[in-house]
Amino acid sequence: MKLTADLVISVIDNGSLIFILPSKSTFLVYDSEATGMWVVLREQGWNIVEAATKLSAIWDVEPELLHARMVNFIADLLGKGVFSC
Repeated sequence: MKLTADLVISVIDNGSLIFILPSKSTFLVYDSEATGMWVVLREQGWNIVEAATKLSAIWDVEPELLHARMVNFIADLLGKGVFSC
């Protein structure tokens, strides 16, 4: 799995995560929770189990719950073309 070549990523002042895909004329906005998941997933080499474990300790939530949220988040990004396989 790799990021789409023309992807532009930004985090704005309120912590929202912005993805711009010029080739698809797509502009995506995610909340600060998604920003946290994105950062930790990248730090953990896209390993969802490790990312969920690390972030669950910081956010004081069950790792299984966070794992499910991350799976949904990544599935959404895949569906919208953020990643190419």
